[in-house]
Amino acid sequence: MMDDRGEGRALELMVEADEAGLRLDVFLVKRVEGLGRAGAKRVIAEGRVRVDGRVRRKGAMLSPGETVSLEGEPEIAEFDPLPDEAIPLRVVFEDEDFLVVDKPAGVPCHPLRPSERGTLANAIAARYPEAIPHGHHRREAGLLQRLDNQTSGLLLVARSLRGFEELGRMLATGAVDKRYKALCVGAVRAPQRIDLDVGHDARDRRKMRAVTELEAGEVRHPRQATTEILHSEVRGDRSLVELRVRAARRHQVRVHLAALGHPLVGDTLYGGPAIEGLDRHFLHASALSFRHFRTGEELAFASPLPPELEDVLAAAGFR
Repeated sequence: MMDDRGEGRALELMVEADEAGLRLDVFLVKRVEGLGRAGAKRVIAEGRVRVDGRVRRKGAMLSPGETVSLEGEPEIAEFDPLPDEAIPLRVVFEDEDFLVVDKPAGVPCHPLRPSERGTLANAIAARYPEAIPHGHHRREAGLLQRLDNQTSGLLLVARSLRGFEELGRMLATGAVDKRYKALCVGAVRAPQRIDLDVGHDARDRRKMRAVTELEAGEVRHPRQATTEILHSEVRGDRSLVELRVRAARRHQVRVHLAALGHPLVGDTLYGGPAIEGLDRHFLHASALSFRHFRTGEELAFASPLPPELEDVLAAAGFR
């Protein structure tokens, strides 16, 4: 799903022939810009670094062809995203204080390293450089929300300090109505409200977990999370649902629906079925509405389902 402040991604690095015999921590310092020796030791100690899928010590010697993966964002010095006009940017609305943009699936929200391109923040930096100082971090180029890489749909971007402060407050208090479309396994009952805290899965750093599923010690840093299922249309063993969330946590909708036994179609991380020809999960941020803090105007924005999701619906008998 999405997380208004953080999205987990794995940075994967292949060990080259000339890096044979490097210590793991030295390799990370060399290959992850801005991480530094202390940062490398910290992420290894936290268990966030794996070599070919296995946790290794900081002094482990590497061999050519091995894959080093770093889960989550490395804590590196602040940087500005490189402007990248090659990345399409669909702007639904703009004024002096903020933008509403429509993110396609497969595009990360922001870079993890100073040299990284191909993210939404790179596209924003190329067209709206004034947004860069107004995000939670400069690398985010004004993004007030985030969506998982494979989630598509609407996001708010601050262009001014007032836009950042006002919309940030409205997001935190639920004054922004955020809605999503999802295709799930099974017959989902609606309306219903899911109140399950969401925390990091202590056994798999890629995942979040709903707290009621857990034994003691299997979740880290649980936070309150509520998902409302507003409507459900059932066809066979699939349900097309409309959802509303308030202060969204990382993977919240995905975790909540999986906890009910209704994982998202295409979301194999949380037990959903893979669909031939679909390289993403079926989750789309379809609507945003709120009162403009400056003008008092009621604003409402909608994003249609992308063609690849419409094709899945047609195949499932919804169209």
